[in-house]
Amino acid sequence: MSTAQPKEPKISTVREETSRLVSDIFAKRGRMIFLLDRFGDVILKRWHKKTPEQRKKILYAAWPSMADHYRPDINAWHTFSKEDLQTSCQEFFIYPHINSEDLSKPGPLLILMQNRARYSPNTFVTTDMESLNFGVTSGVLRPSSLTGWTTLMLGRKTGKTYGQMRSWASGEEAHDLATCGVGLRTGEAMLVLELQDRLFSFLIRCTELILSDLDHETPPDLDLAATIASVESWQMIPVPSEPLEALTEAPHRALVEFNLKRMQTLLSAKHFEVMEHLWYCREDPGYFRDQLLEYAQHQNEQLLDKQGQHHPVLYTPRFWKRTMTNVVSNAYGDPHPWFLAMNRVSVVAQLYEKHKGRISPGKKLPHEFDVAVCRLNYHLNQTVSHAASMLTMGLTTSPPLRKYFRRDASNDYALPVKRTKKEFMMLWLLQKLQDDSDIQFFGLHNLLTYIHRIMLSQPKAREIASPLVAKVISEMALVTEIFRQFYVFRVKSPEKPAISQDELYTDHKHKMTPVDKVCDVFDENDDAFAIDDPRQIFNYPPDASEHNEEDVTQARLAEAHLDTLSSNLDRLVRYKTQKGPLMWLAPALLSRTRKRTGEWEGNKDREVTDTAYAEAAATAALDTMSLEDQASSSSSKRPVTPPPPPPSAPASPSTVPSFGNSEAPTIKVGKKAFKTFSALLADSTNRLAVLPADRVPLSTIPWPDFVNAMVNAGFRAEKLCGSAWLFFPQVSAATAAQHEYAGRAVLLHEPHPEVEMPLEMVRRYGETLGRVYGWSGRTFVRGG
Repeated sequence: MSTAQPKEPKISTVREETSRLVSDIFAKRGRMIFLLDRFGDVILKRWHKKTPEQRKKILYAAWPSMADHYRPDINAWHTFSKEDLQTSCQEFFIYPHINSEDLSKPGPLLILMQNRARYSPNTFVTTDMESLNFGVTSGVLRPSSLTGWTTLMLGRKTGKTYGQMRSWASGEEAHDLATCGVGLRTGEAMLVLELQDRLFSFLIRCTELILSDLDHETPPDLDLAATIASVESWQMIPVPSEPLEALTEAPHRALVEFNLKRMQTLLSAKHFEVMEHLWYCREDPGYFRDQLLEYAQHQNEQLLDKQGQHHPVLYTPRFWKRTMTNVVSNAYGDPHPWFLAMNRVSVVAQLYEKHKGRISPGKKLPHEFDVAVCRLNYHLNQTVSHAASMLTMGLTTSPPLRKYFRRDASNDYALPVKRTKKEFMMLWLLQKLQDDSDIQFFGLHNLLTYIHRIMLSQPKAREIASPLVAKVISEMALVTEIFRQFYVFRVKSPEKPAISQDELYTDHKHKMTPVDKVCDVFDENDDAFAIDDPRQIFNYPPDASEHNEEDVTQARLAEAHLDTLSSNLDRLVRYKTQKGPLMWLAPALLSRTRKRTGEWEGNKDREVTDTAYAEAAATAALDTMSLEDQASSSSSKRPVTPPPPPPSAPASPSTVPSFGNSEAPTIKVGKKAFKTFSALLADSTNRLAVLPADRVPLSTIPWPDFVNAMVNAGFRAEKLCGSAWLFFPQVSAATAAQHEYAGRAVLLHEPHPEVEMPLEMVRRYGETLGRVYGWSGRTFVRGG
């Protein structure tokens, strides 16, 4: 591929071409508004009635060279030679979202028409530039360079101001707007204008073809200003509930608002999820064992060498020690970074309110607000890097993929072997997520959206991602959601951030001190994890409706082992750092008490015993005592009493509020949803209790049934990338005061790749929903 830069054009030529494109764009937008305003219903009905082949005929008539598949730019990159990309594929890199595979569906073309007409061209500058970024970064697109000029587009709604060029010689502001990410270099701006101009020409041509038998000429006396004003009353096509449809339409919708509430919702839900994970790793031996087994399946020792032999360390104490260190370090280390992210967003929200009058698209951000945004982005970038390292550790060794790789016996790294063509694309995309430079090159949002699409549309390819890999993908996707919220204010990342990288690094390092302290103790004292075979030590009876004395004995023994491990880790961290790990990283968990199985009592319900409660409370209390307190407590052997319940207090960012002992209001649901919730909330007080005859036993639930039940209960269910779903209570402002859990979302992972929720997941999710919303088996009643 040629690396030569195009010759610098004359300023007069650039001005003339910019003026022509801007004039054409606004004239074509006016024409588009007129067509939709007058014939919108006809266009919608006719387009929906056409078959996919009839739609494609119109699409190719309007755009003969249109790509026939999704993301032709990324597909071309690994299909064609670099020498051929500029000559035969440039169009794919300028218009990566224009393809007949998507636009021949009922919704996307109509969404594209409506949004491009409804919103001013400046609204799309950032997303248009984002779609061009891969072409520019890869060198396939080489925008002309006109040194010393900035083109202003963001926030400029009229043809007179849109695309305005400013010389750096006119003052520092023009240069600053280019380097802070608000303005564009002239070559980049020309690419955006060319993209927008051709899109309007294409949309108008499609509309004319759909209305070929009607008189659709624009009247010469049309009041363009009044026509444009009419778009304010348009009813926009809603986002579909089906995840694949929503994903297909998403590139064609405008990003029109800075949604702080969504950022806070996502981060709060994620923080609660990792807190629940840590809690179950301390409370539930079966869950802890499952985490160990899942991590074990992603260790490098799982790969066969080139002779087909297993690693000699596999399933030895050394293997389990390293696996357990990873599980525990990640479990304890995850809550604090997400808590910090919540705090960073809270700071951004406070400063946004403080400077609201000075913050708008197209203007340089106030320095204080800009610094807060930089700190947040830096922190989230470190989260992405951590997730990438998780994929580096476990992608090629994961159960679905390890058959395609081999281990070098001397160096313990993965060597690719033959794999099928069907799986190539998914694996290729996943491997790009392992490296920060590849993420920068292709764009994190581009990679994740492509993976999300494959996982939704191709069941076989979906199986390539193991459950652990799917969770890591979900984490990365959540971060991109936060990044994209700032597209309203910036066209691209600033060349000169408001704060230096050294300052960002120092600040981040200081904030992450608690995680470093605790994880360093775990790494330096890994003998604490020296257990022969945790599969036996933490062997816990499976969830079922009936258990016997042997099950209870086995459960109590596994619980004792887990309590011993947790207590030893607490003492070790406290000895090294003067505070226990929960006090450092998850203080909200200190008020919880672990459920423990009572002794076997025949067929009576086995509630948590006072002794078990006292032991759990003692462990929690121990985590808050100093070393001197421990010594005094040990010598005097005073009886331990359960700590008093925490006083009621306003919700803080560190926790997701829960009902405690109070219950949620009764909720009426349909027959199928009632059956689902009855199974979900069958009995969360004691796993091994023998249920009364009139109680519904715990049972597996198909994931679609669970999603439908949550929607029936008044929640919005949103499929995120990977295995994650966000469930958000739909409570109107008028009734919010009646719902204590208004605005509190939960992030839950679907079973992957299976559809059926196993018993353990059903029980955990029932307990989680009970903690967050106060639900119990008596919350739901069958509606009419």
